[in-house]
Amino acid sequence: MLKHGLLLAMLVLAACSTESAVCQGVVECDEETLAFEVAGRVDTVLVDDGQLVEAGTVLLSVDPFALRLAQAEAEAAVHVAQLRHAALAAPARSQEVLVAQAEEQAAQAAADRAEAERRRVVDMAAQGLASDQDRERAIAEATRTAAQHRIQHERLSLLRAGARSEDLAVAQAEVATAIASLERAKERFGRVTIRSPGNRLVRHRHLRVGEVAQPGTPAITLAEVERPYVDAFVPQAKLAALRVGGSATVRIDCRAPATGIIERIGERLEFTPRFLFGPQDRPDLVARVRIRLPPGAGLHAGVPADVIFLP
Repeated sequence: MLKHGLLLAMLVLAACSTESAVCQGVVECDEETLAFEVAGRVDTVLVDDGQLVEAGTVLLSVDPFALRLAQAEAEAAVHVAQLRHAALAAPARSQEVLVAQAEEQAAQAAADRAEAERRRVVDMAAQGLASDQDRERAIAEATRTAAQHRIQHERLSLLRAGARSEDLAVAQAEVATAIASLERAKERFGRVTIRSPGNRLVRHRHLRVGEVAQPGTPAITLAEVERPYVDAFVPQAKLAALRVGGSATVRIDCRAPATGIIERIGERLEFTPRFLFGPQDRPDLVARVRIRLPPGAGLHAGVPADVIFLP
């Protein structure tokens, strides 16, 4: 492992020795792995590995059947909640009030008759003309009809007063909750597809038609080929002269040189053994310096490059 690392470092330094300001590097592209946000069975794969796609292109999709059912259920819940609120908010119909009035009057008449009968039987029982059972029966009947009259009276009062403000507030909250659930169902339904976030190169499809996708599981890996970068291996002795934001010229075989911007200077040196090393080894240490190239360079990842850092 040590010999291999030192050999690579010597090769890099040898490449830099032919031209003191030249270092070797490798062209790379930023990659991103996309995943579905909902679970489902993959029913469409529209791209192949190595294919260039434009921003907004549909790459994969899952079967939306289950999400469509959830959305329909949420729409029905909204409709029911709205009907319940409308029924509470609407005033009582005149026919309902008239029926309640008639029932209240009938209950009043029954209670009056039962009360008159109770008084008569109680008086007769006091004179020994009625039994105790008749007296108790008359008292119970008067009590029952009086309670029935109170029920009918309260029902009529409620119809005339309409729904309470608290009941209306609860019904309105139920409508708002149902609408929020519907919006969430619609939003989830919109996640059945994965679209390209920009002009990209398809690196690898992780899922095939028929496989089950889980939220967060890698589905496809894309590369941003329009803005490649070069990771140049720079000896540590030259790092002090570099700064983030500085310029560098990148030379690729059979292509015109391109000017890039130093985006990052690695903080960790590479090709070093994991134990102490002497002064004779230190010139062999190198660090990665990333140079971002301008859009439209049209370079492929893995291509070797020569980098000249400009003052």
